[in-house]
Amino acid sequence: MAGPMTYTLITDFFSPKYRVKAFFAFSVLQQLGDPFKFMTQNLITAFGWKKAWFFVGGFGIMAGLLTLLTLTEPKRKEISIPITDEDEDS
Repeated sequence: MAGPMTYTLITDFFSPKYRVKAFFAFSVLQQLGDPFKFMTQNLITAFGWKKAWFFVGGFGIMAGLLTLLTLTEPKRKEISIPITDEDEDS
């Protein structure tokens, strides 16, 4: 559930040629991630919330480090909206 931020990042990272595939991959992977909720619930039941928190948090830290080391800030695409004299008078 990243919302509008995700769509902006996908638009910035991928050219129009590959954008549809990127949106498709995002949608599919988001649905494939749902079973991990049940895995987390089972970990909490089996080991308690503290050990489950460290286990799941470890994956989050690894994903964050991987993101920091591999992704670069994309150049923002400029939005060119022509300004007319009528717009300035309003």
